[in-house]
Amino acid sequence: MTCQEFEELSGAYVLGALTPEEKKAMDEHLAQCRDCAAKLPELQAIVNLLPLASQDVEPAADLKQRFFTQLQQEQLSTTGRPSRRAAILPLSTRAAARRSSGRTLRAALVAVAAVLVFSALGGMLFWNLSLQHQIASLSANVVQANTYKLQGTANGASSQGELTCYSRQQVCIVVMHGLPPISGNHVYQGWLLQGKQTTSLGLFTIRDGTATLPFQGSTKGYDAVAISLEPGPTATPQAPKGPVVALGMLQGLASNTAPERAQQSLADLL
Repeated sequence: MTCQEFEELSGAYVLGALTPEEKKAMDEHLAQCRDCAAKLPELQAIVNLLPLASQDVEPAADLKQRFFTQLQQEQLSTTGRPSRRAAILPLSTRAAARRSSGRTLRAALVAVAAVLVFSALGGMLFWNLSLQHQIASLSANVVQANTYKLQGTANGASSQGELTCYSRQQVCIVVMHGLPPISGNHVYQGWLLQGKQTTSLGLFTIRDGTATLPFQGSTKGYDAVAISLEPGPTATPQAPKGPVVALGMLQGLASNTAPERAQQSLADLL
């Protein structure tokens, strides 16, 4: 199996839709090809995001109607209109007529089966092409992400993390490691800084030492992202009351003074 053949069957592979022979060939190729093996986890992750739902494909109603109309015409042309002579045909002649009619019916059933098979194959081909298009489209969206580093301040020097934003989906997530343990009702809260203005992002969720905060929207126009330790148990409105424990500069902004503005905003918060 070549890498091109692997790409053509990769969608069906991660969905478990291959025949045993095809799956065996794919497994053998993956065991030998590092490039394809490296692509497989990413493809599986992308497919997991798809709301997969395949619908049964039925032959077009007019196609079946045309077929049975033609079949009826062929039967009439073969057997002809019933008449008195048909009632007095010898047994051998009537038996031959029944055999001819039976052959015509069997041929018709074979033709119907062929129509259904080709319709199903056509539906499977369309579904496969549609799936590949969805995977390619989703892949293009997923990889278009901007990542910004966050570093702990003097109040949380050992902490570090990153902010990842997916521009097309308008979704961002902050992931932090090593934040100082909290006690009582204290909470960690995220903020976007724009000059001296602060916008709350909400509260972090902490699990196994990792703090996460997903939020809807964009970081466009902001200078920095900050994390503060708040008294809790709910989010602090408008501006932080507690110390800022981590800060990340949002690079690539239009303003050349963005870093200076962010540092000034941080100084105001501290």
